[in-house]
Amino acid sequence: MTLSPSSKPELPMLERRAEARRDPDWARVAALDPTTRYVIARGTTHLVHRGTPEQIAYLNAAHPTIGALPESQLTLLGWFEGYRVVLAELPEDTSLTVPGTEYQELRPLLSALSQGEAEILGLARALGIWRSRHRHCGVCGAPTEPRNAGHVLRCTNDACQAEFFPRIDPAIIVLVTDEDRALLGRQPGWPRGRYSALAGFVEPGGNRHTRSRGRDRHASHLGTVPGFTGVAVSRLDHAGLSCRRQTRTSASGWRAGGRALVRTGADSV
Repeated sequence: MTLSPSSKPELPMLERRAEARRDPDWARVAALDPTTRYVIARGTTHLVHRGTPEQIAYLNAAHPTIGALPESQLTLLGWFEGYRVVLAELPEDTSLTVPGTEYQELRPLLSALSQGEAEILGLARALGIWRSRHRHCGVCGAPTEPRNAGHVLRCTNDACQAEFFPRIDPAIIVLVTDEDRALLGRQPGWPRGRYSALAGFVEPGGNRHTRSRGRDRHASHLGTVPGFTGVAVSRLDHAGLSCRRQTRTSASGWRAGGRALVRTGADSV
């Protein structure tokens, strides 16, 4: 069965409550709570309600698919609107169907979801991709198993027991302005008419200041102007992080969640 979309006022953020992940019995406690909401992920898609506005289609523990999942396929995301939220990752060949719902990729959902639900699916996607890419230990090659309610992966080799944590790739996006004009770029494969502010990752040993200046001189994603943009900047204003903007940008523009994006403004000279 599905849980009806909540009519409660939207909370601005997901309460992650990291301390709750240390409870080794967390999955059983969640299953015994009839208000626990399970977010369904199948491959790179998520189960959502059809219609406008689009909303996450939560299941509860009474659904047979949820009851049959092993704990290794569950991850505690936190609490949203006062309810516990758990990610349930289904194999891609699972034929789960729920009336009035459909599976959708995250990117087209971002403009329709509320801020809170965009954050939930952004986190779910980031953790899902991280877990899928760390099924084996990077030290000895043995299989890994989830710990801390799915937020840590530990090597199952007793002689190794290396632990792995979700990675965050620092990135910046810079809007370079010259009075009332702005410098934008585009990739060759983008649809006609799509442009973006200049963006890139912070390299090891670098920082957001040097990356901002370097990205303006080495904006490699400017498909029509390979190599250098030829633009020098004189001032950097860091706008900081916004949970909504960070979630949406990392999930759409950067293929996956796991990106911490700093928004920056700069003046050209």
